[in-house]
Amino acid sequence: TIVSIKLCGYAVRCYGILHSDHEGIIERDVWEKVQKRLDTADREVKSGIRRGGRDHHAFYGHLFCAECGQPFKRRTMSSRGHSYKAWNCRERQKGNNGNGCKNAIWKEDILTRAVCDMLGWDSFDEKRFEEEGMDLKIEGEKLSMMTV
Repeated sequence: TIVSIKLCGYAVRCYGILHSDHEGIIERDVWEKVQKRLDTADREVKSGIRRGGRDHHAFYGHLFCAECGQPFKRRTMSSRGHSYKAWNCRERQKGNNGNGCKNAIWKEDILTRAVCDMLGWDSFDEKRFEEEGMDLKIEGEKLSMMTV
C-alpha cells in the first residue's frame, strides 16, 4: 500500500501501512468490526451470495454444498397444507437449469438442531453464530465445518 504524507510541505510516498500513527476518528474495535464485515461481504459476492439489502437468516451465506460448492438457500416448502422452511443447494433449486446437483433438502428445524449438536450448544443463538462467522458444508445427511 502506498501512503502519501507531507513533510515540510513536500509530498513523500511511503510504502507500507501506518499503524497507531494518529488518533482515529472511530474506535479501533469499531474499525475492526467494519473491516470484518466488508471482508465477509466481499467473500459472499465472490461465492455467489447476493443479499439484496434485506435481513436474512443467520445461516444465509454460511451453508455450502459439499457436492458442487454452491451456497444453500432458504425456501418455503409445503406439504399437506402446512408450510415450513427448508434449505437446499442453489443449483438444486434451479432444476434442469442448474448443474444437476441432487444434494439433500434439510428442514430448517432439523438443520438448526444439527448445528447446535455439532457446536455443543443447548439452543441456537443467531447473533453468536454470525459473530463466530463459521461456514458449514452439507453432504447428504452429513453436516461439517468448512476448513479454509
